[in-house]
Amino acid sequence: MVSYHIHPGDYNRLIKGTVGERRLNNFTRLHDALQDTNNPDALWEVVQEIRKIPRDLELLSEEAFRLLVIHFKEAAKDGGTQGDMWCARIITVLDDKRSVKDDFTRWDYSDMMSALNRLGRYEESLQELERAVKSFDVDSILLNHTVRALGGLRRLDKAVENIRDVESRFGIKASEYTLGYLIQQYLYAGEKAKAVELWQEMIENGSLGSIEVVNGILRACVKLQESKLAQNIYDGLPGLRIESNLESLNLMLSLAVADIQCSRERSEFLQTIHDKVATSDRQVFDRNVLSSILADFSKKGDPEGAILVHELMVRHGFQPDIGEHNDILHCYARLQQTDKAVEWLQLMRRLGIRPNRSTYVLLMHSFTRQRMPRETEALFRQLIVDGIEPDLAICNHLLLAYEQARMNRRCLLLYKSMFNERSIGLDQLSFSCMFNAVFHSEKAHLEGGEGRHGNGSAMLDPAFQRRIREPIRVLNEERQTMSLNTQPQTQQQYLFENVSSTTEFLNPRTIFRDMIIVGVRPSRSLYSNILRAFLAQNDFAGATVALRALADYFVLRPTPKMKAIVVTWVYKELERRGIENNNTLSKGELSKVVSMMERTRGLIEMLEKIVSGELLVKSEDMALTESRSRMKGFPEDHGSDTITQVKMEMGGDLVDLYSRSVFAGSSWSTVEDSPNLTDLKDFERWYRAYSNRTTLAQAIKANP
Repeated sequence: MVSYHIHPGDYNRLIKGTVGERRLNNFTRLHDALQDTNNPDALWEVVQEIRKIPRDLELLSEEAFRLLVIHFKEAAKDGGTQGDMWCARIITVLDDKRSVKDDFTRWDYSDMMSALNRLGRYEESLQELERAVKSFDVDSILLNHTVRALGGLRRLDKAVENIRDVESRFGIKASEYTLGYLIQQYLYAGEKAKAVELWQEMIENGSLGSIEVVNGILRACVKLQESKLAQNIYDGLPGLRIESNLESLNLMLSLAVADIQCSRERSEFLQTIHDKVATSDRQVFDRNVLSSILADFSKKGDPEGAILVHELMVRHGFQPDIGEHNDILHCYARLQQTDKAVEWLQLMRRLGIRPNRSTYVLLMHSFTRQRMPRETEALFRQLIVDGIEPDLAICNHLLLAYEQARMNRRCLLLYKSMFNERSIGLDQLSFSCMFNAVFHSEKAHLEGGEGRHGNGSAMLDPAFQRRIREPIRVLNEERQTMSLNTQPQTQQQYLFENVSSTTEFLNPRTIFRDMIIVGVRPSRSLYSNILRAFLAQNDFAGATVALRALADYFVLRPTPKMKAIVVTWVYKELERRGIENNNTLSKGELSKVVSMMERTRGLIEMLEKIVSGELLVKSEDMALTESRSRMKGFPEDHGSDTITQVKMEMGGDLVDLYSRSVFAGSSWSTVEDSPNLTDLKDFERWYRAYSNRTTLAQAIKANP
């Protein structure tokens, strides 16, 4: 049972009035959420409410904080961006505990360092170690987190020094998992000799006993194609009394496939596998091993080898299923041999193998990469005929195909359908496509209403249509039912469920508002696409609001690429206004731009001055400049009213875009807008690239 350590006086204050009832209700909800191990999201919602009143954190007991961390650690096991999000929340909870409690335990330091390492915040993890050693001796767990932090900083020799120091001072030896991690990092760093030295030391000390550690080292060998070292490690396992498992065998077979150089070697290898399957225990060399070998040939880019393994499976009575067929199709797709991929799809249908979602995603991805939108669209129509429900990934492939082909009308229609169909929804890639479509809209207008076509039109190619529509051979009912592989559609939760989209054409302002409604956090690449879209439309007011929202609401720091985008367009605008008045951009104005570039706020101020007209080249005829500015859509006073109006249009009616958001908190966020160093070399590279692009865009507009 969780105790909250509420004093009588605190309790009386809590229950007085509606505010007190709400606070008390939060603690009741927290108690219920802590008992439900399957709903960490509900637990985090309650934590957010409690955090709004700092004094309420003092009422949480040690057990409550511990349970919160345990629940969030369990949620972080899923991996990917979701796992990173839960690690960030673990850090938030532990920071809160540190602010209100004096007893920060050894487990707290361990969990904090683990979460920081997961997010790549290695320097902060080492700072936590410095705090921990003031109260506790270093144990094997803290040592493991320390080594991983140093490994993340590529300070491997320092990690070894720490291991030696802890062993001499405290008598604590590094665990086999710590040493195994170091061996992998040395291999990835190209220091094979030091990796072998650590391996020999681990063997001599007798600290190695887990096949999982060995498999981790073998995975590094597979990635780096260190087949000789892997073979020595694998052959030495019996002497170490460590029994290999199926993963070890598959890793070694993967290396063997990678080492095959010619068809003769491939034939000899497959003959050996055939003999093993025929004579050995089926519990080892069975269908799973053959399937793994087929996948290895596919990853290597050898479709003929994968097909030979496919035939070998049939020969030994192992009927290949949709997974093996998709591996072969994926191989053709990666090699951009789309004709052969479609032929394999046709063969699958003849054999009675019903294509599933993955089959179509692989094919659509291949045709999208080759900018063949009509073929991608034909596959989309066919998967619907085959009874597969379109999901976000499938629709994103089609959206990307439309965007790359400048088919803006279809791109917009699909986007609106995805927004309205909550079982599909939108994500970062969807919005990247839309902002890119805005950026390329001028080219799309020049190339016609449907943009450029792919290499031929699938809608006019009866042979392509016939191959993808090959009737599926009907087998027994049980197999057909299993092959459908349909997945239930989940309803996507938007940040503002009852708000509708105002996007009726390729308008970056309304698309940005949709992004607020959906609740998508922009990545750095999406950040760049947003700025390009606004500036390509010469919408400096919209770019100003977008940049402030990205800096304040989403807490994103611009990279040299993003700075180059803003500076390029601002410089071109200043140059355009100066040239119109038979003047050139003064060195003083350019120095202002360079100075502003150093800060996030400086970029915002730069755009605001363009909108307000303060950052203008001085000329004799200001009336002409003001007249041309009004033609660009700015009011006469160039004042803040324009910014306010644009802000409301871009989502200011939903949230305060200029305040720190509770949804913000990326790993590169900053608490204050302090000046940050700019990589000038990287900035200049991007500046040259975007300067050429904007000049080309202006030339196209001038000579349509």
